Amino acid sequence: MEAMCSFYFTDDYQFDNAYNFSKAGWLPARITKPELCEDGWHIKNRDIQPGFINFEVNDFKTNSGGAWLNSDGTISLAIHSNLVYNLREVRNG
Repeated sequence: MEAMCSFYFTDDYQFDNAYNFSKAGWLPARITKPELCEDGWHIKNRDIQPGFINFEVNDFKTNSGGAWLNSDGTISLAIHSNLVYNLREVRNG
């Protein structure tokens, strides 16, 4: 899968719009595998890799998000009200 940030708004909407904040082209999508501390709760290493859209498992479990299929075959994934990604299948060959 590839992903692209459709929109992500911070508290500074004017800055976001002026600089296209958090919008990049299509990047490979992956789900991180964070390394936890010995207490099993705190994160020791978030497993973020450059050049990827790094999703966390919890991104798919939010009660405020959702997903829908678009007419062009992409999937919109709303993590929450101010963060939405588009996903598409990568076809090799």
